[in-house]
Amino acid sequence: KGIDPSIVRVGFAPHFARQDDNLWMRLRVVSLGEAVQDAKESVTLKVAGKTDMRTLESAIITNWTQCTTGVHGKPSLAAMGAAPVAVAVKASAFALVTLRQTKSSAPRFVLVPSMERVEEIGASTVTFLRLESHHPRA
Repeated sequence: KGIDPSIVRVGFAPHFARQDDNLWMRLRVVSLGEAVQDAKESVTLKVAGKTDMRTLESAIITNWTQCTTGVHGKPSLAAMGAAPVAVAVKASAFALVTLRQTKSSAPRFVLVPSMERVEEIGASTVTFLRLESHHPRA
Protein backbone atom coordinates (compact mmCIF):
# COMPACT_ATOMS: atom_id res chain seq x y z
CA LYS A 1 0.00 0.00 0.00
CA GLY A 2 2.85 2.42 0.62
CA ILE A 3 3.47 5.08 3.22
CA ASP A 4 0.89 7.74 4.04
CA PRO A 5 2.52 11.03 2.89
CA SER A 6 0.60 13.00 5.55
CA ILE A 7 2.58 11.26 8.29
CA VAL A 8 5.66 13.34 8.98
CA ARG A 9 6.48 12.17 12.50
CA VAL A 10 4.96 9.79 15.01
CA GLY A 11 4.48 9.92 18.75
CA PHE A 12 2.69 7.63 21.13
CA ALA A 13 0.09 8.06 23.83
CA PRO A 14 0.63 5.65 26.73
CA HIS A 15 -2.41 4.35 28.57
CA PHE A 16 -3.31 1.47 30.83
CA ALA A 17 -5.52 -1.46 29.91
CA ARG A 18 -7.06 -4.06 32.18
CA GLN A 19 -8.70 -7.43 31.83
CA ASP A 20 -9.75 -9.04 35.10
CA ASP A 21 -6.63 -8.90 37.30
CA ASN A 22 -4.23 -8.28 34.41
CA LEU A 23 -3.00 -4.72 33.92
CA TRP A 24 -0.74 -3.69 31.06
CA MET A 25 0.46 -0.68 29.10
CA ARG A 26 -0.74 0.17 25.60
CA LEU A 27 1.02 2.66 23.36
CA ARG A 28 -1.29 4.26 20.81
CA VAL A 29 0.78 5.51 17.88
CA VAL A 30 -0.32 8.89 16.54
CA SER A 31 0.62 10.87 13.46
CA LEU A 32 2.23 14.26 14.07
CA GLY A 33 2.93 17.12 11.72
CA GLU A 34 6.15 19.04 11.28
CA ALA A 35 8.20 19.71 14.41
CA VAL A 36 7.97 23.27 15.71
CA GLN A 37 11.02 24.77 17.38
CA ASP A 38 10.53 26.01 20.93
CA ALA A 39 11.39 29.64 21.50
CA LYS A 40 11.56 29.00 25.24
CA GLU A 41 14.12 26.94 27.10
CA SER A 42 13.07 23.33 27.60
CA VAL A 43 13.33 21.23 30.75
CA THR A 44 14.79 17.73 30.71
CA LEU A 45 13.83 15.35 33.51
CA LYS A 46 16.44 12.63 34.03
CA VAL A 47 14.99 9.21 34.81
CA ALA A 48 16.88 6.37 36.48
CA GLY A 49 15.70 2.85 37.18
CA LYS A 50 15.21 3.75 40.85
CA THR A 51 13.25 6.93 40.16
CA ASP A 52 10.05 7.05 42.19
CA MET A 53 7.21 6.80 39.69
CA ARG A 54 4.75 9.00 41.62
CA THR A 55 7.35 11.74 42.11
CA LEU A 56 8.14 11.62 38.39
CA GLU A 57 4.40 11.72 37.58
CA SER A 58 4.07 14.89 39.65
CA ALA A 59 7.12 16.45 37.96
CA ILE A 60 5.70 15.61 34.52
CA ILE A 61 2.36 17.24 35.37
CA THR A 62 4.07 20.33 36.80
CA ASN A 63 6.40 20.79 33.83
CA TRP A 64 3.69 20.05 31.26
CA THR A 65 1.34 22.57 32.90
CA GLN A 66 4.12 25.18 32.96
CA CYS A 67 4.83 24.47 29.30
CA THR A 68 1.20 24.89 28.27
CA THR A 69 0.97 28.19 30.17
CA GLY A 70 4.11 29.52 28.45
CA VAL A 71 6.51 29.40 31.41
CA HIS A 72 9.03 27.23 29.55
CA GLY A 73 9.40 25.03 26.48
CA LYS A 74 8.33 21.44 25.95
CA PRO A 75 9.66 19.09 28.63
CA SER A 76 11.55 15.90 27.84
CA LEU A 77 12.33 12.75 29.78
CA ALA A 78 15.85 11.35 29.39
CA ALA A 79 16.62 7.72 30.23
CA MET A 80 19.37 5.19 29.60
CA GLY A 81 18.34 1.54 29.41
CA ALA A 82 15.11 -0.40 29.35
CA ALA A 83 14.13 -0.07 33.03
CA PRO A 84 14.40 3.75 33.17
CA VAL A 85 12.53 4.10 29.86
CA ALA A 86 9.75 1.87 31.24
CA VAL A 87 9.54 4.05 34.38
CA ALA A 88 9.32 7.18 32.20
CA VAL A 89 6.52 5.75 30.03
CA LYS A 90 4.53 4.45 33.03
CA ALA A 91 4.88 7.75 34.91
CA SER A 92 3.69 9.56 31.77
CA ALA A 93 0.63 7.31 31.59
CA PHE A 94 -0.14 8.00 35.26
CA ALA A 95 0.26 11.74 34.57
CA LEU A 96 -2.25 11.54 31.71
CA VAL A 97 -4.71 9.71 33.97
CA THR A 98 -4.30 12.36 36.66
CA LEU A 99 -4.76 15.21 34.16
CA ARG A 100 -7.96 13.57 32.94
CA GLN A 101 -9.29 12.83 36.45
CA THR A 102 -8.62 16.36 37.71
CA LYS A 103 -10.22 17.81 34.57
CA SER A 104 -7.11 19.90 34.01
CA SER A 105 -7.31 22.54 31.29
CA ALA A 106 -3.85 21.51 30.07
CA PRO A 107 -4.07 19.72 26.72
CA ARG A 108 -3.17 16.05 26.62
CA PHE A 109 0.28 15.12 25.43
CA VAL A 110 1.96 12.41 23.45
CA LEU A 111 5.54 11.22 23.79
CA VAL A 112 7.85 11.73 20.82
CA PRO A 113 10.84 9.39 21.09
CA SER A 114 14.38 10.06 19.90
CA MET A 115 17.76 8.59 20.71
CA GLU A 116 21.16 10.17 20.99
CA ARG A 117 24.56 8.57 21.38
CA VAL A 118 26.56 10.37 24.07
CA GLU A 119 30.31 9.84 23.90
CA GLU A 120 31.04 11.75 27.13
CA ILE A 121 29.45 8.99 29.20
CA GLY A 122 31.12 6.00 27.62
CA ALA A 123 29.38 5.98 24.23
CA SER A 124 25.99 5.30 25.79
CA THR A 125 22.64 5.80 24.14
CA VAL A 126 20.14 8.13 25.79
CA THR A 127 16.45 7.82 24.97
CA PHE A 128 14.55 11.09 24.99
CA LEU A 129 10.77 11.23 25.27
CA ARG A 130 9.62 14.74 24.40
CA LEU A 131 6.14 15.79 25.50
CA GLU A 132 4.09 17.46 22.78
CA SER A 133 0.46 18.50 22.42
CA HIS A 134 -1.64 16.28 20.24
CA HIS A 135 -4.94 17.30 18.73
CA PRO A 136 -6.54 14.26 17.09
CA ARG A 137 -8.05 14.78 13.68
CA ALA A 138 -11.82 14.95 13.63
